[in-house]
Amino acid sequence: MAAPDTPTPTRPDARPPGRSGLARHTVGLPGVLFQSVTFMAPGAAVATSLAVAAGFAGGALPLSIILTMIAAVIVASSIGQLAKHLPSAGSIYTYPAQGLHPVVGYLVGWGYAMITGLVGPIVNLLIGYFVGTILNTEFGWNFKAMWITFMLVSAALTALLGYRGVKLGTRFGVVLGAFEIVVFVALSIWMIVKAGSSAQTLSVFTLKFATVKGFTGVSGLVAAASPLPK
Repeated sequence: MAAPDTPTPTRPDARPPGRSGLARHTVGLPGVLFQSVTFMAPGAAVATSLAVAAGFAGGALPLSIILTMIAAVIVASSIGQLAKHLPSAGSIYTYPAQGLHPVVGYLVGWGYAMITGLVGPIVNLLIGYFVGTILNTEFGWNFKAMWITFMLVSAALTALLGYRGVKLGTRFGVVLGAFEIVVFVALSIWMIVKAGSSAQTLSVFTLKFATVKGFTGVSGLVAAASPLPK
């Protein structure tokens, strides 16, 4: 008598037969978390937006940053609740499609795709620019040569990670995201210590120093926190 067929054991992260897409646990919670964090580009915001925002908020820039952070947390909380009830890889365009109208979701989806397609080139350009500027300022190296070199290196690394797959790219993003957080926390602590105890004051969290001409008081905070001036 032939032995009865026994099911072949499958790995818990394997895809079900006949289904395409990512296997379960390919990305994981750390990958999803850091993908969300890095997509907000906190490093790029510190390097570019803060200088512009300071031109509106003046010495009250820390208070403006707190207001911006509160708004960002509210938006993040809303997206998190939507994701809980409408889990989808479509992310941001799923919600207007389900909550408003499919046409709205269609437009948001295409807009999101086009903007996302610009992120990589812009980041590569910024990396080349900032690295080239630092090397030129500190060591006198040729800015144009360094800018082009590091831009191309960044672009090649981005393409390589994309080619090797989502899993490797996500892990690399977690490492770089953690490194970015450590660097900016260390930089913040260094700046506070460097300023000395005599320069530390809680007045920067009030409107006392919101004295930029044409943007005094609350108007300066709103202008600095708004994405429009930037």
